[in-house]
Amino acid sequence: KKVEIDAAADELVAAVMANNGGEQGTLPGYSGTTTTADDLRVGALGIKSMLTRVEQWADFMGPAFKRFIWQPVSEAVTRYRVRRNEMVKQYRDLLKTIEPDLTFHKIHAPELGLGGFTFNAGKSEVLHAILHSGNESNLRKLLLGRGWATVDAEGNLDTSRWDAFVRRMADEGVITRNDMDFVQGVWDLLETVKGDAQKAHRELYGYYFNEVTATPFVDPFGVERRGGYVPALADGLSSPDAMQKREQEELLHAGNSFMFPSTGKGFTQARVEYNRPLELDLRTIGSHLDKVTRFAYIEPAVRDVGKLLLNKRVSRALNGYDQTIISQMLNPWLQRAARQTISVPGKNRWADKFFNGLRSRSGVVIMFANVVNTLQQITGFSVAATKVPAPMLLRATYRMVTDPKRMSAEAAALSPWLAERMAGQSFEMQQEIKNILVNPNPVVKGNEFLKHNAYFMQQAMQNMMDPIIWWGAYDNAVAKGANQRDAIRAGDEAVRTTQGTFAPEDVSAFESNTAFVRLFTQFYGYFNMLANTLGLEAKKAVRDMGYGAATPRLLFIWFAGLALPAVVAEIIARGLPDDEDDEDGDGVLDEWLALFFGSQGRTLAAMAPGVGQGVSLAVNLTDDKVYNDRLSISPGMSMAETTIRGGVNLLQGEVFDDRLTKAEVRDTLTLIGMATGAPTGAVARAGGYLVDVENGRADPENPVEFAVGLTTGR
Repeated sequence: KKVEIDAAADELVAAVMANNGGEQGTLPGYSGTTTTADDLRVGALGIKSMLTRVEQWADFMGPAFKRFIWQPVSEAVTRYRVRRNEMVKQYRDLLKTIEPDLTFHKIHAPELGLGGFTFNAGKSEVLHAILHSGNESNLRKLLLGRGWATVDAEGNLDTSRWDAFVRRMADEGVITRNDMDFVQGVWDLLETVKGDAQKAHRELYGYYFNEVTATPFVDPFGVERRGGYVPALADGLSSPDAMQKREQEELLHAGNSFMFPSTGKGFTQARVEYNRPLELDLRTIGSHLDKVTRFAYIEPAVRDVGKLLLNKRVSRALNGYDQTIISQMLNPWLQRAARQTISVPGKNRWADKFFNGLRSRSGVVIMFANVVNTLQQITGFSVAATKVPAPMLLRATYRMVTDPKRMSAEAAALSPWLAERMAGQSFEMQQEIKNILVNPNPVVKGNEFLKHNAYFMQQAMQNMMDPIIWWGAYDNAVAKGANQRDAIRAGDEAVRTTQGTFAPEDVSAFESNTAFVRLFTQFYGYFNMLANTLGLEAKKAVRDMGYGAATPRLLFIWFAGLALPAVVAEIIARGLPDDEDDEDGDGVLDEWLALFFGSQGRTLAAMAPGVGQGVSLAVNLTDDKVYNDRLSISPGMSMAETTIRGGVNLLQGEVFDDRLTKAEVRDTLTLIGMATGAPTGAVARAGGYLVDVENGRADPENPVEFAVGLTTGR
C-alpha cells in the first residue's frame, strides 16, 4: 500500500508543480508574519474552492488527478448505484408478493406486554416484528425492548407470549405461508449483500466483522426456516436516548471526520445488551440496503483518496498551490460522496422539512410543462461543443435522428453511469415500496406522481440530448487512440460537465448546505456547472498555449459556451425584438444590442451566487417599469411571497370583485399549487394570458401566436 501511495504521490506532486510554474509554493507566514492582505487572499481562495467542481478541476490539473482523485470515487459511486438499484428492486419484488394480502387496520395483541400492544400500521409492522425472530440477538432486543418477554435468573428469555401471538396470527389467517416466504426472502436478500460488505471491511480494517448467527426454526405452518438478520434500529420517538446514540454514531462514522470521510459502518459493530423498542417499519429495509452497499462500494475508494490527500508531500504541494483546496473543496467532496447527500441537516428537522417542501413545491409549480425552459435546453449542444468537436456532435445527431432507440440503448449498455442517469429508476422503486407499505389515498398518490414527473418535459429533452453528446465524446476519444474504458469515461465526462448533474459527488461545496440555505441556491447548479466548465477550459487553453496562441480557442469558448447559449435562451424566452419594442422610435438596433450583451451579462452575473439578483435589480431600476423593482432573492421565496399575497387577498375579499386581472389568476393558482403540491404553474401561465387577451392587453394575430401565448404566458 505504501509503495502504491508513494508512486501516486510522485505523479500528483509533479502535476501540481507543473501547474504552479515548476515551484513548490509557500504558505503565508514563512517569510514574515501574516497580514490582512494574506487573510483576504485566503478568504477569496476559499470562496473559489467552495464554488469549484472537482471533476472540472481534476481535468484542469492533469491526468494524474483524474486517475488518482476523481475516477476512483466517481466510478465507485456508479458501482454503488447499480448494485443498490439491483438490491432495492429485489426487495420491491418481494413486497409485491405480499401486497395483495397486506392489511392496514390496527392489529391488537393482548398477549404482548402488561396491557397488550397495538400494531397501528397493521400487518406490515407484524411482519417486521417477525423478521426480528431470525436470530437470537434480534429476538431478544425486540421482546425485551418492547416488554413482550421476561428473563429468568439465569438469563434465559421467556418467549411464550410472543409465540402465542404469532400462533394466533397464523390461526386467524392474518399471517400466511406466503408471508413467511417473504420473511425468509428478506433474510436471504440481506445475506447476499453481506459478502460485499465483508470484503470491503477486510480491505479497510484487515479483518472480517463478526456476523450475527441465524437461528433456524419451524414456522407456524410446519415449514423449517433458516432464519436470518435484519437491522435492529431503535424507535426514535420511543427511545430518545437511542436516537441520540444513533446520531452520535453518524457523527463519528458517517462523514464528519476531517481525516477520513466515511459512509458509516455501524451495522458491522458487535452487538451489545442495549434493549430499547425497535422500529417496526419495513421501509427501513431499503435504507439498510442503501447503507450497506454504500459501505461496500464507496468506502474503500473514499479511504484510498483520503490517504493520498493526507500524504505529506501531496498535502504540502496542494497547500502551497492553494491552501484552501483540501479543506474547502476536496474534503467536503469526499464527505458528500460518502454520505450521498447534498442537504446538510439543520438544527431542527421539522424546519428542514418545511424549507425542503417549499423548495420542492416551488420547483414543481415553476417547471411543470415549462415549454420555454425545455426549449432552452437545446443550447446545451453549444456548450457541449467546448468539450466535443462539432463534427462529432453532428455525426452523432444524424445517428440519433435515424435510429434513436438503438443509439440510446447502446450508450446505456456501455456506460452504467449514463444508463442510471437516463432511467432514474431509484426514486421510482422507493416510491413503489412506500406505496405498497403505506397505502396512500389516490390524492396523495396523484400528488406524488405529479411531483416526480414535474420535470418530464426537461427529462425527455435531456434523454434525447445526452446520448448525442456522449457518443460524440466517445467517438472523438476513440479517434484519438483511447481504449474503450477511457472513451466511456470521456463520454460520461462530456455529459456531466456540459449538461449538468445534481449528484452529490458532482456539485460544488457551495451547493451543499442546509435546507434553508439551499432555498436561496435553487436552480443555481446549471450556472455553477457552466462557470466551472468555461472558466477552467479557458484557463487550460492559456496554460497550454499562452495568451496569444490561445486567442482563437478563447473566442470559441466565449461564443459557443456563453454568447450563443445566452442569446438563444433569451430569444426563446422573450422572442425577437420588433417594432413594438422600439419605444424611442430610433430602430431596433439598440434592442438587439441590449439582447446580445444583456443576456450574456445576466448569465455571467448568475454564475456568482447572490450577484445575479443584485445586478438584475440594478438594471431593472433604470427602466420605467415599477413591477420589476424588487430584489428577487430566490424562486422559492418569490413563490412564498406570491402565495402569501394570494392568501391575504382571498381573505380580504379583494379577488375577482371587479374585472379579473392576470395577477389575481396567477397569485390564486400559485397559492393552490404551493398549498397542495399540484403543478399549477402551466395553468397559471395559460390562465394569465387568457385574461390578458380578454382585457385587451394581448392581441394575438393568428392561431400560432395564441398557442405560444397559452404555452408561455406571454
